[in-house]
Amino acid sequence: MKVSVIYESRTGNTAKAAGLIAQRIAERGHAVALSATDSIDLKALAEADVVVVGTWTDGAILFGQRPGSGGALARNLPDLWDKPTFSFVTYAVRAGNVLKPFRTLLESKGAKVLGGLELHRRHLDTDAPDFGDAVVDAAIADGLDGDPSRPRHRTLPPRPRPRPTPDIATPVASGRRDPHRHRTRGT
Repeated sequence: MKVSVIYESRTGNTAKAAGLIAQRIAERGHAVALSATDSIDLKALAEADVVVVGTWTDGAILFGQRPGSGGALARNLPDLWDKPTFSFVTYAVRAGNVLKPFRTLLESKGAKVLGGLELHRRHLDTDAPDFGDAVVDAAIADGLDGDPSRPRHRTLPPRPRPRPTPDIATPVASGRRDPHRHRTRGT
Protein backbone atom coordinates (compact mmCIF):
# COMPACT_ATOMS: atom_id res chain seq x y z
CA MET A 1 0.00 0.00 0.00
CA LYS A 2 1.24 3.51 -0.80
CA VAL A 3 0.56 6.26 1.72
CA SER A 4 1.13 9.99 1.40
CA VAL A 5 1.47 11.88 4.71
CA ILE A 6 1.03 15.64 4.36
CA TYR A 7 1.33 18.14 7.20
CA GLU A 8 1.20 21.85 8.03
CA SER A 9 3.28 22.71 11.10
CA ARG A 10 3.87 25.94 12.98
CA THR A 11 6.01 25.01 15.99
CA GLY A 12 7.21 21.56 14.91
CA ASN A 13 4.67 19.45 16.83
CA THR A 14 2.64 18.53 13.75
CA ALA A 15 5.82 17.82 11.78
CA LYS A 16 6.98 15.52 14.59
CA ALA A 17 3.59 13.75 14.69
CA ALA A 18 3.57 13.33 10.89
CA GLY A 19 7.09 11.88 11.01
CA LEU A 20 6.11 9.40 13.73
CA ILE A 21 2.97 8.38 11.82
CA ALA A 22 4.95 7.92 8.59
CA GLN A 23 7.65 5.98 10.42
CA ARG A 24 5.12 3.56 11.93
CA ILE A 25 3.40 3.02 8.56
CA ALA A 26 6.79 2.32 6.96
CA GLU A 27 7.66 -0.11 9.80
CA ARG A 28 4.50 -2.01 8.89
CA GLY A 29 5.91 -2.52 5.38
CA HIS A 30 4.14 0.15 3.37
CA ALA A 31 5.60 2.81 1.07
CA VAL A 32 5.31 6.28 2.60
CA ALA A 33 5.91 9.75 1.19
CA LEU A 34 6.16 12.50 3.84
CA SER A 35 5.87 16.14 2.82
CA ALA A 36 4.94 19.56 4.15
CA THR A 37 2.08 21.41 2.47
CA ASP A 38 4.46 23.90 0.87
CA SER A 39 6.41 21.11 -0.88
CA ILE A 40 3.93 18.30 -1.60
CA ASP A 41 5.23 15.40 -3.67
CA LEU A 42 2.45 15.44 -6.30
CA LYS A 43 3.60 12.22 -7.97
CA ALA A 44 3.52 10.33 -4.66
CA LEU A 45 0.12 11.87 -3.86
CA ALA A 46 -1.30 10.79 -7.22
CA GLU A 47 -0.04 7.22 -6.70
CA ALA A 48 -1.11 6.98 -3.03
CA ASP A 49 -3.79 4.52 -1.99
CA VAL A 50 -4.33 6.42 1.29
CA VAL A 51 -3.63 10.01 2.33
CA VAL A 52 -3.00 11.25 5.88
CA VAL A 53 -3.23 15.02 6.39
CA GLY A 54 -2.37 16.87 9.60
CA THR A 55 -2.36 20.42 10.90
CA TRP A 56 -2.19 22.30 14.19
CA THR A 57 -5.03 23.81 16.20
CA ASP A 58 -5.42 27.57 16.23
CA GLY A 59 -7.78 29.71 18.30
CA ALA A 60 -8.66 30.77 21.81
CA ILE A 61 -8.33 28.33 24.71
CA LEU A 62 -12.04 27.86 25.35
CA PHE A 63 -13.66 28.61 21.98
CA GLY A 64 -12.98 29.37 18.34
CA GLN A 65 -10.63 26.48 17.58
CA ARG A 66 -9.97 26.02 13.88
CA PRO A 67 -7.45 24.20 11.72
CA GLY A 68 -4.20 26.13 11.94
CA SER A 69 -3.22 27.96 8.82
CA GLY A 70 -6.44 26.81 7.14
CA GLY A 71 -5.98 29.34 4.36
CA ALA A 72 -2.50 28.05 3.53
CA LEU A 73 -3.81 24.48 3.61
CA ALA A 74 -6.62 25.37 1.23
CA ARG A 75 -4.19 27.12 -1.13
CA ASN A 76 -1.40 24.52 -1.05
CA LEU A 77 -3.33 21.26 -0.84
CA PRO A 78 -4.24 20.02 -4.33
CA ASP A 79 -7.48 18.24 -5.13
CA LEU A 80 -7.49 14.81 -3.53
CA TRP A 81 -9.64 13.10 -6.19
CA ASP A 82 -11.85 11.13 -3.81
CA LYS A 83 -8.78 9.64 -2.11
CA PRO A 84 -9.38 7.77 1.16
CA THR A 85 -8.06 10.25 3.73
CA PHE A 86 -7.36 10.24 7.45
CA SER A 87 -6.83 13.50 9.31
CA PHE A 88 -5.08 14.52 12.51
CA VAL A 89 -4.61 17.74 14.43
CA THR A 90 -2.12 18.58 17.15
CA TYR A 91 -3.01 20.82 20.06
CA ALA A 92 -1.47 22.26 23.20
CA VAL A 93 -4.35 23.04 25.55
CA ARG A 94 -7.71 22.12 24.06
CA ALA A 95 -8.63 20.89 20.60
CA GLY A 96 -12.30 21.81 20.83
CA ASN A 97 -14.20 20.61 17.80
CA VAL A 98 -11.43 21.35 15.31
CA LEU A 99 -11.76 18.04 13.45
CA LYS A 100 -15.15 19.06 12.06
CA PRO A 101 -13.97 22.18 10.17
CA PHE A 102 -10.79 20.32 9.17
CA ARG A 103 -12.93 17.52 7.71
CA THR A 104 -15.00 20.14 5.85
CA LEU A 105 -11.83 21.71 4.45
CA LEU A 106 -10.51 18.32 3.29
CA GLU A 107 -13.85 17.35 1.75
CA SER A 108 -13.89 20.68 -0.12
CA LYS A 109 -10.63 19.50 -1.71
CA GLY A 110 -12.28 16.23 -2.81
CA ALA A 111 -11.03 13.98 0.01
CA LYS A 112 -13.04 11.01 1.21
CA VAL A 113 -12.36 11.44 4.95
CA LEU A 114 -12.55 8.09 6.76
CA GLY A 115 -11.45 9.19 10.24
CA GLY A 116 -9.46 11.63 12.29
CA LEU A 117 -7.68 12.09 15.59
CA GLU A 118 -6.64 14.90 17.94
CA LEU A 119 -3.09 14.52 19.26
CA HIS A 120 -1.95 16.39 22.38
CA ARG A 121 1.59 17.70 22.04
CA ARG A 122 2.67 15.98 25.29
CA HIS A 123 1.63 12.54 24.03
CA LEU A 124 2.93 12.56 20.47
CA ASP A 125 5.54 9.86 21.09
CA THR A 126 2.86 7.31 21.97
CA ASP A 127 -0.33 8.51 20.29
CA ALA A 128 1.06 9.36 16.83
CA PRO A 129 2.50 5.85 16.19
CA ASP A 130 -0.76 4.36 17.51
CA PHE A 131 -2.65 6.50 14.98
CA GLY A 132 -0.31 5.20 12.25
CA ASP A 133 -1.21 1.65 13.27
CA ALA A 134 -4.92 2.51 13.28
CA VAL A 135 -4.68 4.04 9.79
CA VAL A 136 -2.98 0.91 8.42
CA ASP A 137 -5.47 -1.40 10.15
CA ALA A 138 -8.47 0.59 8.86
CA ALA A 139 -7.05 0.78 5.34
CA ILE A 140 -6.45 -2.99 5.28
CA ALA A 141 -9.92 -3.67 6.68
CA ASP A 142 -11.39 -1.42 3.98
CA GLY A 143 -9.45 -3.27 1.28
CA LEU A 144 -7.38 -0.21 0.37
CA ASP A 145 -4.10 -2.15 0.40
CA GLY A 146 -4.98 -3.82 -2.91
CA ASP A 147 -5.03 -7.37 -1.49
CA PRO A 148 -8.13 -9.06 -2.99
CA SER A 149 -7.88 -12.00 -0.55
CA ARG A 150 -8.90 -9.84 2.43
CA PRO A 151 -12.57 -9.26 3.14
CA ARG A 152 -13.68 -5.68 2.75
CA HIS A 153 -15.50 -4.04 5.64
CA ARG A 154 -15.52 -0.56 7.16
CA THR A 155 -13.39 0.20 10.22
CA LEU A 156 -12.36 3.58 11.60
CA PRO A 157 -9.39 4.39 13.82
CA PRO A 158 -10.35 4.45 17.50
CA ARG A 159 -10.91 7.73 19.31
CA PRO A 160 -8.19 8.57 21.81
CA ARG A 161 -8.66 8.18 25.52
CA PRO A 162 -9.21 11.58 27.06
CA ARG A 163 -6.18 12.58 29.08
CA PRO A 164 -6.32 15.28 31.71
CA THR A 165 -4.10 18.26 31.17
CA PRO A 166 -2.67 19.30 34.52
CA ASP A 167 -2.10 22.91 33.55
CA ILE A 168 -5.82 23.62 33.05
CA ALA A 169 -8.44 23.63 35.80
CA THR A 170 -11.83 22.55 34.50
CA PRO A 171 -14.71 23.82 36.63
CA VAL A 172 -17.81 21.65 36.68
CA ALA A 173 -21.08 23.51 36.62
CA SER A 174 -23.78 20.92 37.19
CA GLY A 175 -26.54 23.31 38.18
CA ARG A 176 -27.41 21.16 41.21
CA ARG A 177 -27.79 22.37 44.76
CA ASP A 178 -24.98 21.36 47.11
CA PRO A 179 -26.38 18.45 49.21
CA HIS A 180 -24.13 19.38 52.13
CA ARG A 181 -25.54 22.86 52.42
CA HIS A 182 -28.64 23.02 54.60
CA ARG A 183 -31.30 25.65 54.66
CA THR A 184 -32.65 26.93 57.88
CA ARG A 185 -36.14 28.28 58.17
CA GLY A 186 -36.84 31.34 60.16
CA THR A 187 -39.55 31.10 62.84
